[in-house]
Amino acid sequence: IGCFSVAFARRHPGARVDAYEASPSTAAYLQRNIADNHLGDRVHGNHLAVQAVAGHLELADNGAASGHNGVLHLDTETRRVTVPSVAMADVLQVSGRSADLVKMDTEGGEYDMVLGSQPGDWAGVRRVVMEYHNLPGHSWAELEEFFGRAGLKVVDRRPYSEGLGLAWLSRDDESGPAPRS
Repeated sequence: IGCFSVAFARRHPGARVDAYEASPSTAAYLQRNIADNHLGDRVHGNHLAVQAVAGHLELADNGAASGHNGVLHLDTETRRVTVPSVAMADVLQVSGRSADLVKMDTEGGEYDMVLGSQPGDWAGVRRVVMEYHNLPGHSWAELEEFFGRAGLKVVDRRPYSEGLGLAWLSRDDESGPAPRS
């Protein structure tokens, strides 16, 4: 819905933010939040899915920016939509230069996006913050191994439950979350 994008743009006034949202209902919230915060010149909301290769993606769209929108919930009786997608390699170079920070919360799409890209695609990325999910046939270990080959190491990882958590990766040593007080 743009919370991270808007907050990041406000904290880093010189930054350009490219946000991607596959869900039609959530993309509408993203666009509204960018406009309401007068950040349209620096925060670019894209109603596109991100996958290993460009094309189309079928996903569950429960409406109202639901956390159940995405590929994780296709096995439930929910509304499905098919949306256009862009390749992860292209997203990493969208503004004509490499993304410095990649934040992902893709409700299961992270495996296709990351594992379908090449480690070299991530060469210019300094930091990654990502939520990872329990997806049949996949595990956090696959993502960690891929990012290691891409030169990004885990700075911190906080599992929420079996197969679900948040991870911070970096080329630097000091990019994890702020210490808890």
